[in-house]
Amino acid sequence: MIISQKEVLIDTTVQEKNITFKVSPEQLVQYNEGQWIIEPGSYEFMIAASSTDTRLRETIEIKGDARILENGRSIFFSLND
Repeated sequence: MIISQKEVLIDTTVQEKNITFKVSPEQLVQYNEGQWIIEPGSYEFMIAASSTDTRLRETIEIKGDARILENGRSIFFSLND
């Protein structure tokens, strides 16, 4: 699943660039047996130059009980400022 795809130009003379992604748990929802469900567990985010060239990986943990979205899914992509 691609949550957001945005090209970021990086000055090659600089070694680091901070990029912030805002992700709502609702963006991690899965459709299972006729229901939209946010499942607790580990979710891996990857930054890549291409589908075969992953440069950075980070894992987050969603804790608590599974949450069923009664009205379905309303958020698909975040708006990154």
